Amino acid sequence: MNSFLLRSRRYLLLRSGAGLARESLLRAWFHLGFLQSSKKARSMSSAFSTPRADEYLALLEERLPEKTFRHVQSVARFMLTYAEEAGITEEQAVAAGLLHDLCKALKREELSTRAGLYGITKHLDNPNLLHGPVGAEECRRELGIVDKDVLDAIRFHTTGRREWGAVGCALYLADFAEPLRTIPSAEEARTILDSEGYPSALRYAAVQKERYVREKFEPDRNATDFFEWIRNLD
Repeated sequence: MNSFLLRSRRYLLLRSGAGLARESLLRAWFHLGFLQSSKKARSMSSAFSTPRADEYLALLEERLPEKTFRHVQSVARFMLTYAEEAGITEEQAVAAGLLHDLCKALKREELSTRAGLYGITKHLDNPNLLHGPVGAEECRRELGIVDKDVLDAIRFHTTGRREWGAVGCALYLADFAEPLRTIPSAEEARTILDSEGYPSALRYAAVQKERYVREKFEPDRNATDFFEWIRNLD
């Protein structure tokens, strides 16, 4: 189902008075279509109508394991369901959603080597935090992506940042709550998105992520700045 049909069906459902329960059902149908396509073939180019989606998918199919390949597609598709509400374009949603884990599968040594080539000096011993900055640089250098909001979304998708752009915030929620994530907090974020809207779902995701990070790690400065910024947004 392409994004135009998705928006059209959403509009008809809401106009008919079906309300939020049917909005949730629509997302379930959307997700079911994803699972069916994944069983038939790894490539899902028919799911995206943006100009470079096929190119991105071909690259990702070569570089990512099956689980991550499915995850990035689910993130992009999920972002399309609220792109308008988040204030981003379909092309931004697809590019950021598909490419945010471009370098996720690289080994620590390779990530560090590429970071050095790109002049990246932070998080060299932490692949979880390094794959975003390295991926953003590869998107800029190898794929020619020039949209700063998309590049910043990819660069900081693990931590967030203060005064982050609209694409980054939309990606943060999708990475946390895309439908392949079945943990209770992800399911709750999707419920909040349906019932209360995008801003509430984003705040909920940030609160849950902050709680997890503070329990498990010493938070990165960008992460703590992002959590504080989100809490203080109107």
